[in-house]
Amino acid sequence: MSELRQIDSLIYSDPQQALTLLQQISLDSLSSKEENAYYGLLLSHASDRNERNLLPCDSLLNLAIDYYRKGFNKGRSLFYKARLLTAMGMEDEAMGYYFGSLKEFGHTPREIRFKGMVYEDLGNIYFDQAIYKEALEKYTTALKYYSIINDKKAMIYASSMASSVCLVDSDNEKSHHFLNMEMQLAKEINDSCYISNTLQHASVFYESTDKPDSALYYAKKALSFTTGNTNTSKWLSSIGRIYLEKGQTDSARHYLEASLNTKDVEALAISHASLAEIEKDRHNYKSAYNHLEQYTDVIDSIAAADKSSEIQKLGYQHEAEVKIAKHKAEMQLSNALIITAAIIAILILIVILQQISKRKKTAQLRYERKINSMNQDMKILQTRITQSETMLTYLRKEQESYTAEIQNKEQEIKDLYQQREEVQHAFFRQSAIYKKINKLAKQDTADKKKINVLNLSDQESLRDTIFAIYNDSITELRLRHPRLTDEDIIFLCLEKNNLPSSIIAYCFGSTNTQVINQRRYRLKERMTN
Repeated sequence: MSELRQIDSLIYSDPQQALTLLQQISLDSLSSKEENAYYGLLLSHASDRNERNLLPCDSLLNLAIDYYRKGFNKGRSLFYKARLLTAMGMEDEAMGYYFGSLKEFGHTPREIRFKGMVYEDLGNIYFDQAIYKEALEKYTTALKYYSIINDKKAMIYASSMASSVCLVDSDNEKSHHFLNMEMQLAKEINDSCYISNTLQHASVFYESTDKPDSALYYAKKALSFTTGNTNTSKWLSSIGRIYLEKGQTDSARHYLEASLNTKDVEALAISHASLAEIEKDRHNYKSAYNHLEQYTDVIDSIAAADKSSEIQKLGYQHEAEVKIAKHKAEMQLSNALIITAAIIAILILIVILQQISKRKKTAQLRYERKINSMNQDMKILQTRITQSETMLTYLRKEQESYTAEIQNKEQEIKDLYQQREEVQHAFFRQSAIYKKINKLAKQDTADKKKINVLNLSDQESLRDTIFAIYNDSITELRLRHPRLTDEDIIFLCLEKNNLPSSIIAYCFGSTNTQVINQRRYRLKERMTN
């Protein structure tokens, strides 16, 4: 235990050394439940500090959560379990652990820091879900706790995220307030890395508020603060994109081409897409097509990496479970003489529960992989549509005699639109709101007074789901028919899914199909005038 306590004191001052020492400890040397729980907690803490994957710590974390009844170690165990679940995309379960951990933390500086980290992570979850009011509240609470212990680096991150939330939520005044706070803190700690990132954040703010000159000034200033070991591709790509928005294509091209010498796939994708746009405007269609092909390759590599990451998660989880199961078996073997029939029965029950839990997690991961795969298919289809349209323009400009090839490309574009629509329909039928609609379709309609329809909350969920899944199609539809309302678009998407008029009426909170017929008539007028 004394060795583990010494490692615990190292985690903040030298996290890499702490992790190395923990990895050198054999599980066989841990003789008690307390040591196993403490080791699992420290391994999770050290792995997180070194930005390592927490999946290998899952089973050990479960031991720690079961062992500690209350207090700081109980809070830490719940916190890192929450972070692990968040990384696996299980935010709903994670939030229960986050709020549970808050009840265990006290008022020491170390515990106050963890409170700040909890609210920071909650803010990230709400931000990802586009619940901006709650996200801002959580970031400001994190900022309050960090300020109590004067942790300026943590305050920089919290104020940066608060500024981003306000910017996305169109509250530019508040966003600028938090940005100024972030820049002042970065200046106070005098760290070139933090200063560079803060200046880049300022550039994003001014670019989003249509002030390209200020955005360009801060982007270049951010680049000047980068050190020799810093990958500057994102900074170069950002400067090139701003020049492109200003219409200075030569300068844009210079910085965008300079940013291509990187392994950062996000920066590569942005740069190739922007260069394709420049070449297309200059009628260099072959060069534009080449950049679009490289952009597609980058997107494909991202998709492949995502799939590999999911497989790796399952592998890590299985490996950790096997390791802990082996350790438990050895401990049980050493204590075989004192095992009673009651303990054996309990162990069998535990194994059954673990299998049930494992099946639930595996089902969840399979569902996530399926959804991610469908998302990637949609992105790839959209990219191929853009490629085909560019190639079609090139063929028309270069040689009008390629009539047959142009017709083939036109047919390919139509097919791709159809494939995209089929993927969107399939994606929509996987959603939770579609399952509710399916239940409504199967209800008994003999007594109209007892017919259930979607309530206002479900209608809002239906709107959000349709606008997220059919985003590209909706954008194109609005360009052709700007008079369409949100309800018109929802109606069209439901009809595309071959839903009968009665079910579409339920989706709009009504049992009267006459309302649907009237809407269909008005929609025809709006789309023809």
